[in-house]
Amino acid sequence: MLDLLLYILGLIKDLEPDPVLTQDDKIAVVQSIEPYEDSEDMEVSLGLLNYYCYKKDVDFDQNRHVITASIISGNDLDFLATLNQENGLFSPDRFHGYNTNGTGDYGFCGLNSAYHWDFINSEEFKDPALQLKYCYNIFKDRPYRFYGYFVRENSYDKFQCPITK
Repeated sequence: MLDLLLYILGLIKDLEPDPVLTQDDKIAVVQSIEPYEDSEDMEVSLGLLNYYCYKKDVDFDQNRHVITASIISGNDLDFLATLNQENGLFSPDRFHGYNTNGTGDYGFCGLNSAYHWDFINSEEFKDPALQLKYCYNIFKDRPYRFYGYFVRENSYDKFQCPITK
C-alpha cells in the first residue's frame, strides 16, 4: 500500500497528469496529506493547486475538501461556489440547523433530513469524499435543489481555478 501511495505522490509531485490515476486515487492522496508536516508534503500540496480549484485564504484542512470536490466535479466552479454558499467552512459534519418544518440540514451541501435521512445516517456520510460525490450527483442533475445555487455568484471570487487551454 505504501508503494502505491509513493507512486501516486510521485505522479502528482511531478505535475504530470496521468490517465492511469483514477479519480479515487487522486482523492485518496488529497485526503491523506498531512499539510505542511514536512517540505515534501508542502510541495505535493502546492502541486495539486496547479490542476484543481482551491479556496483562497484558507488553510489546507478546508482546502483538502475543496480540492476533493474539484476532482469529483472536474473543476466545476458552479458546484464549488454552491457548496461554499451552503457550507462556507467546507465542514463535512456541519449541522445547519432546523427548518420550520422540523427537518434538519447536514453536511457539505446541507442535505435535508426529510429526503436524505438514510444517507445522513450511513457510514458513507462520514466519509468526506463519498459525501461530496453524493452532493455532486444531486447537483449535476438538479442544481436548483440547493439554496446556494441561486447565490453562487457571490462566491466565485473566493476560488482560484486552473487556467484551461
